[in-house]
Formats: sequence, structure tokens, C-alpha cells
Amino acid sequence: MRTRILVADDHSMVADGLGRIVADVADLLGAAHDGRELVEAATRLKPDVIVTDVEMPELSGIDAMRHLRMVGCTARFIFLTMHRSPELAAEALRLGASGYLLKEDAGEELLVAIKAVVGGRTYLTPRLTAHVLRQMAAPPDAVSTLSDRQRQVLRLVALGKRMKEIASELDISVRTVEGHKAQLMDRLGCESTADLVRIAIKQHIVPQ
Repeated sequence: MRTRILVADDHSMVADGLGRIVADVADLLGAAHDGRELVEAATRLKPDVIVTDVEMPELSGIDAMRHLRMVGCTARFIFLTMHRSPELAAEALRLGASGYLLKEDAGEELLVAIKAVVGGRTYLTPRLTAHVLRQMAAPPDAVSTLSDRQRQVLRLVALGKRMKEIASELDISVRTVEGHKAQLMDRLGCESTADLVRIAIKQHIVPQ
């Protein structure tokens, strides 16, 4: 049986290109163009492998993976990104990704990564391996220890949403939102909302 793959990228041309690459070795189920669309498509189509960018609208690829893991999705995630950050790659792997490679290497290396993760192995681009292994040996940073709700609040604060808007979107009280924000400020060592925004951008929780 051929591997069933879902691809996700907020640029349609990139998503189409990925689809053409993987179609030679797998059944392409479709393409998503933001994090929420990825969650919906993965829940409905139940792919074996998801190839996704890290930085996307609505939800980052990493947050989409976290959400899908919570609802029992067992698809293997391969992150295909332009970001060379060892910290970001290490976080993705810690949270359950099976692969991480760079967009500039998409093509033959992506097919190698798909074969590896379908076989139950983890694939990490050789360009980053040494740096990522050192990063994973270090204690996790504060952002990687945030709960899903805290990451949701951080993302919405960084997008400029007001407390009432966040409360309405998450279906919680304004006081609860304020409490989460205070906890975020404390845990992340922030003195202002601007500091939270900078961290969210650096961690690719929201686009630059």
C-alpha cells in the first residue's frame, strides 16, 4: 500500500511543487495553506505522513502538530522550512516530529526523508545535525515548556488581539486571559507586551 501524504505550505506554488515531488512515491491527499486548514484536513483525511512548513498563518506547523497529537493523530510529521535555527529544529523533534529539512534541499532529500520516517526512523538534514544534537542535549527553553493554552494566548497577544477578543476566541473569561498573560510574562522573563511579541516571532509562533 502506498504512503498517504498531506502537504502544507502557505505559498500555493510551494505546496503544488511539493505535491508533484511526493506524488512519485506516495498518494497525495491534498494541500493545506494555513495551520487551521492543516488540522482540519489531517483530522478528516488521516494521512500517514504530513509534510509542512513551520511558519504558517493561523497556527504554526509546530502548533498544528501539537493540536493533532492531542486528538490522537498518529501521522509522522516532516518539517520542511527555510529556517536553519537549531533551537527550532530541536523543539520540533522534542515535540514529536519525525523529520526536519530545509526547503533549499527539497527534492531528492525530501524523498529520502519520507522513506526514513515511513520506516520508523527520524530524519534530520545533515546540514544541521551536529548543531541540533548539541541543542537537544541542553535543557529545554521556557517556550518549549508552555502549555497549549499558554501558546494560544501568546500567539493571540502577539497578533495584537485585545483581552476581550482573546477571551471570545478561546471561550474563556477575560480574567483567565489576563492570568495566562501574567504567567507568560513571568515564565518568559518579559517586562512588556512587546517582549512577548518578540519571543513569539523568534520562536515562529507568529510570522515575522
